[in-house]
Amino acid sequence: MNIRPLRRITCLVTTMLLGCAPEWGSLEFELLNSPPSPHVLVDRYGEHIRLPEAIAVVVSAHPISDNGVDYDDHERVELVSENPAVFRVYRRPNRNEFVFVGVTAGTTCVEVRIDGSAEECIPVEVTPPT
Repeated sequence: MNIRPLRRITCLVTTMLLGCAPEWGSLEFELLNSPPSPHVLVDRYGEHIRLPEAIAVVVSAHPISDNGVDYDDHERVELVSENPAVFRVYRRPNRNEFVFVGVTAGTTCVEVRIDGSAEECIPVEVTPPT
C-alpha cells in the first residue's frame, strides 16, 4: 500500500483547517453594570480602560476576528493584569464575563490571551478617587 497519497491528503486537510481559523483583531467590551462613577471608561473596542480607585465594573469580553472567520464559544478568553497592585481582573462564572477593579492610582495593561496565546496588552489607567 502506498502511503504517499494519504500523507498528501492529511497535509491538505490540515492546511485547510488551519487556514480557516479566526485571526486576532481586537477585543470588544460590553459594560454589564452601571458604574458608580462618571469617570469610568471601558472603551467598547478594547483600546483603553480607565477607572478610579476602589471602583469595580462588570464587563463581557468578545474577541473579534480580522479575517472574517468568527470566534466561537470554544475559544477561551483570559484577561490578566500585568500589575495587580494597580488593577485587578476577576473571572465571573459566565465564560466571557469579568470584573475590573481599580486598586491604586497608576498605569498598567491587561494582557489578552486567546486559548493561552497572548494577543495584545490593553492600556489601563487607574485614577485617584474623585
